[in-house]
Amino acid sequence: MNEMFFYCQDCNGKINLDQLALLDQGKCPICGSNYGFSSSPKGEHDQFEGAVVLNDTDFLQ
Repeated sequence: MNEMFFYCQDCNGKINLDQLALLDQGKCPICGSNYGFSSSPKGEHDQFEGAVVLNDTDFLQ
């Protein structure tokens, strides 16, 4: 069975599933950030890179 890895979305540090389960308040054990983890390395498939954020006033005009 292949081991699954997760990547910090701040520092791109790699941890396994056992390490993910033991995180202290969800913080990366490498850099201490709380940005979260993904099964894809940071920037590999960044589908939100060109996203535009809209707010209520954009729709009212």
